[in-house]
Amino acid sequence: MTTPTPIAITEESHALHGYIWSPQTGWQPHVMPYLPHEDSCDDLLARHGYAKALWNPSASMLSPGLFEVWMNREATFPYCLFLALPDDSSEVIWLASTPDYLDFLAKYGNPGLLTSVHGELEWLREIIEKLFQAWHGHGTTAYCRECDPRAWERRQEHLRQKRQSGK
Repeated sequence: MTTPTPIAITEESHALHGYIWSPQTGWQPHVMPYLPHEDSCDDLLARHGYAKALWNPSASMLSPGLFEVWMNREATFPYCLFLALPDDSSEVIWLASTPDYLDFLAKYGNPGLLTSVHGELEWLREIIEKLFQAWHGHGTTAYCRECDPRAWERRQEHLRQKRQSGK
């Protein structure tokens, strides 16, 4: 099975080009026409009853390898995934069922999942550091007698030894 060449989303064609993927048939081209007055893919998907189901709310843009998932359980293809590509474009992938969605994620989802988890952990670390700074009045790596008395004493002992040795 070969991976398809991406088809761009074009304003001129008034269609959202992408692929249907299933474990049985692999990659098949798919086109969803849209109306000229619709400003974005979001408008098109909303008109067809789709709603965002999963995305990274802490990021203003998707990082390469991450998916934005839209769902409409009543549609022929209930899952619509926008896969962010390294050139800041995205590829649209339609999936017909929950098993197809799970198979797709099992086969292609790991790089995006790891990137997403890393991004979320980094975002949480930044928030925790800011909260710590606000509560304690110093950064998380500073030695503090009240926050960590043993580390403070070890640091003081190290500084005393350093002064005594003349270094």
